[in-house]
Amino acid sequence: ALKIEPRSPDALTAMALLGLARQNRTEAHTWLDRALEADPTYADAWTLLGNMALSEGDPATAERALGKAIDARKYPTPDRAQRALARLRLGNVAGAEEDVQALRDMGLGEHPVASRIAGILALEKRDLPAATTALESSYAANPNEEVALLLAATHLLLGHPDLAISYQQKSSAPPAEAARRLLETIKPLDPGYAKTEPQLQAALAA
Repeated sequence: ALKIEPRSPDALTAMALLGLARQNRTEAHTWLDRALEADPTYADAWTLLGNMALSEGDPATAERALGKAIDARKYPTPDRAQRALARLRLGNVAGAEEDVQALRDMGLGEHPVASRIAGILALEKRDLPAATTALESSYAANPNEEVALLLAATHLLLGHPDLAISYQQKSSAPPAEAARRLLETIKPLDPGYAKTEPQLQAALAA
């Protein structure tokens, strides 16, 4: 396709995906730059750039790129779920809530990333039952360690140590490291953490 249309944004974005498959992010970024130079409104390239930025720990670039993808498309897509995650990492809770509500309005509220964000937002508000429902929905659709850790923390805060430990054990990290991550997740969520830390540590060590 590149020999026929050297400025085809579709072909250039496909080459960026090939670079990712080769685990060569520099190559992927180079192809994406060319794709967006060829067509600054090409949504697929902006989506890929946003998702790459999220995985690279750059939520500001992710929010901007995903916003471009959302603006370029005339139909609902999961891009808003990814932008909600970027906004949450930037501390923009109101913006994340806006994106999650938009996904619900579009009928995409059960998307696993949207459910994960809804769960995190519920945790921020200390609404543990709502957090559990949303996070379990996300985990059922897309099992991963980040959501398992959040569920473990939520269940510990709800007083369900057996469920907490079952989710903690889904981590690929050594038990001591998994326990440390879990306690670090709980710390900002539990105002009484300092008083309950010894009991939590004992429950995790049991």
